[in-house]
Amino acid sequence: MLNIMGKVQIGGIKLSSKVLQLTLSGQDNSLALTTLLFSILNKNKINLPFASTIFIHGNFQASCCVSYEDKNRVIDIINSVESLKKQIRFINGLGMLSVFPHQSSLKLLGIALYALGNAHIPLFGMLSSISSLTFITDYTLLEKAVASLLNYLDIPANHAPFRPNLISDT
Repeated sequence: MLNIMGKVQIGGIKLSSKVLQLTLSGQDNSLALTTLLFSILNKNKINLPFASTIFIHGNFQASCCVSYEDKNRVIDIINSVESLKKQIRFINGLGMLSVFPHQSSLKLLGIALYALGNAHIPLFGMLSSISSLTFITDYTLLEKAVASLLNYLDIPANHAPFRPNLISDT
């Protein structure tokens, strides 16, 4: 067990509704396809609560999440564009867990990664900003993820409930 001399005080934890993750990866024209993907989603007024891109050693990857309510519409849009249809992988049934405030704390990042790893919570993405750390994982594991974090983190007594309204798989 990690010894951190008491729990780390945070401002709160927020859980998302269910999301669908889209991942595009490749080498040749991935940047152009990513621009096309984001342009199409913007044109169709699809909100992206999470988006990331990475380019390492000639390999490019872009990932984004969309609301599960937009799932069928997004899949139809992607499938209507041949060049995107071949390059995008979908991951269903994910959720986002955000820890506030982050304030560039490497200690908080380390504790969160330790707690989630120790609880065997899979991560499909991570986002760090000055205000929060956001982890993308299986939607059904969000409460287990929160419980693992609360072993090391302390939240205010008046914290809002964690679980948003559930969205069914249909």
